[in-house]
Amino acid sequence: MSYALDVKLENTVRAFLAGFLSPVKSPSTEFALRDMQSVDPHTAVMVGTYHVLSTDIDLRSDVRSACALQGVKAQDILEALLKMRLEVDGNSYPVVTVDRKTAMTSPAVCSLEAVYVACQHVLRMNVLRDYKLLVQAKQLKSKSK
Repeated sequence: MSYALDVKLENTVRAFLAGFLSPVKSPSTEFALRDMQSVDPHTAVMVGTYHVLSTDIDLRSDVRSACALQGVKAQDILEALLKMRLEVDGNSYPVVTVDRKTAMTSPAVCSLEAVYVACQHVLRMNVLRDYKLLVQAKQLKSKSK
């Protein structure tokens, strides 16, 4: 059996979901988290803690640190998730759901697949930003000659 694995994406998803975990070692020996037999892409995963009074979703500090080590901001991933919508029968629903009525804090959850999509988006935006910076630096260098 052979398959392709985007190690950067997989490590970013794992960092966002669980903070510090053992990294994906080799594309040839590891399965992607969403392709594991026991994990359904529609499985609800916790992406933060919702606070009723402040109406904010907080991320754990170890998640922020683990994402920073992957070169992304955990807050960017969360913001991408909060902007995403799920279309069902012509109605639009937020991807991230919270329980606003049972306690002062509650878990903010969404599907595993939504986390992958948000992480892919953030990684792509980072690559585009870096590319634009390189092009601008090259243009400035050529103008100064």
